[in-house]
Amino acid sequence: MVHAENATLTAEAAIGAGPAFGARGGLRVWKNLAVGGGLEVTSTSQELAVTGRLPHPFQFSQYREVEGTASGLDRVERLAAIELSWLVALARRVDMFVFAGPAYISVRQDMATRIQFTETYPYDTAAFTGVETASVSGGGVGATAGIDVSYLVS
Repeated sequence: MVHAENATLTAEAAIGAGPAFGARGGLRVWKNLAVGGGLEVTSTSQELAVTGRLPHPFQFSQYREVEGTASGLDRVERLAAIELSWLVALARRVDMFVFAGPAYISVRQDMATRIQFTETYPYDTAAFTGVETASVSGGGVGATAGIDVSYLVS
């Protein structure tokens, strides 16, 4: 609510690529069958293209359009997986692991919640100065699957 009326906020972001750090490991439990797991964390910072409609302080149903760019909104993704894998020898020096299993994936994302602006008399225009943000998180169960091919040097 701004000046006793509803304001609108639209923010568009493209999720860019960021550095990913991960580790996987396993233990052979029977013949070519192995049980393992993995952890991975990916982090990136986003830039938002923000547009909004702000109510006029003295005239009802009169809106002022503002637009701008907000940067530095963080996104962190985490994955924890448990996997079964099967080792297949393709050639004397080439091995292949085929793996799959359940995973838990969580995401924490900074979201734009309110436009920050300045206005001066006669209040016919407003200037975008930034956004207020809140960190939102959630997660869910998914699956992983893949193939890892290794060439043995010695």
